[in-house]
Amino acid sequence: MKNLTPDLNSTSSLPISMHHESAYSTVRLLLTNSGRGLQVDADLLQKALETMGCQVERKILPAWSIRSTRNSHRYAKVKQLLPRTLSDLLNQWQVWFHGLRKPKVALQIHLESVAVDYMAAATVNWLIPNQEWIRPQHLCFFKYLDRVLVKTEEAKTTLTKHHADVRMLGFSNPIAEVVPEIINDLNRFHCFLHVAGRNRKKGTKAIVEAWRRHPEWPQLEVVIDNTCDIMPVPANVNVWKHPNEEKLTLLRRDNGIVLAPSEVEGYGHILVEGMAFQEVVITTDASPMNELIQPDRGYLLPWHKSEPCHLGVRYFVDADAIEIAVTEVLNTHPSVLFKKSLAARSWVIQNHETFISELQHQLK
Repeated sequence: MKNLTPDLNSTSSLPISMHHESAYSTVRLLLTNSGRGLQVDADLLQKALETMGCQVERKILPAWSIRSTRNSHRYAKVKQLLPRTLSDLLNQWQVWFHGLRKPKVALQIHLESVAVDYMAAATVNWLIPNQEWIRPQHLCFFKYLDRVLVKTEEAKTTLTKHHADVRMLGFSNPIAEVVPEIINDLNRFHCFLHVAGRNRKKGTKAIVEAWRRHPEWPQLEVVIDNTCDIMPVPANVNVWKHPNEEKLTLLRRDNGIVLAPSEVEGYGHILVEGMAFQEVVITTDASPMNELIQPDRGYLLPWHKSEPCHLGVRYFVDADAIEIAVTEVLNTHPSVLFKKSLAARSWVIQNHETFISELQHQLK
């Protein structure tokens, strides 16, 4: 696909409606009902795959399958005590016994982690991982995967150690197909938004602490399901619990700065959605967040400590770093922030085209 120079005055310039042949007629997407991020992953892939001529089945794993997979991780600890040959036989039995009772498809794409009970129910198995949710116990089943397609360079570095065929896919978000029109209101670049939802790894506590120290700062809009960790809420912080999509869209249009000091991300949908709405995103200077956000289109915050998060790493930003960044934004002319926001919007469009092109390539 040829390079795309986006028309910044249009809603979307992406020629993704073109039909492309795939080597796989039927594709099953496997995911758990564990959060919004995985649903967004599945929405993106399903539409793209169907556009490319695939018949797509989306399988939300039932509770018994989730329990069964978790039990397999416990069994893995026991298997470590067994001779290697016997341990391998037990793994193979677990995979094939459960999978052979399920309808078979040409291609199965496991989202986030491996769904052990379904691995034998496809001719080909791929994994698109979120490394922060892959426990070491998962790794004994990686031999049954044909390919691992990663969203980020961080994931590639981590998972290349555990599988022979790891390929960079990149990723995107459905919002990239309908990028909103340019918003010319410069006043929105001194208005701040933080979206956490039910995720407790978004750095919300540090953000609210920074606002608590500065009652003179502009109003901060916070989208969060539970406020227990941020009580008492300062007077200059406005909390939204469970806003609908229409309200969330209005918040994005009205607020030109997004505070997103994520501790860990599998990809970073909240960052991409902010950039698509021409918001300047302030996030953590650690991978994968700094793979999406760069100084030409946002701000990066130093982290002060880190800790393992399964196969990923969790990074922590404190209120001091947020204070410095917000002060810099408040002292920056809105025209400079507007330029960053246009670069962010452009990146979303170009990144999406690259993702679609690479997905087409993988399906050949």
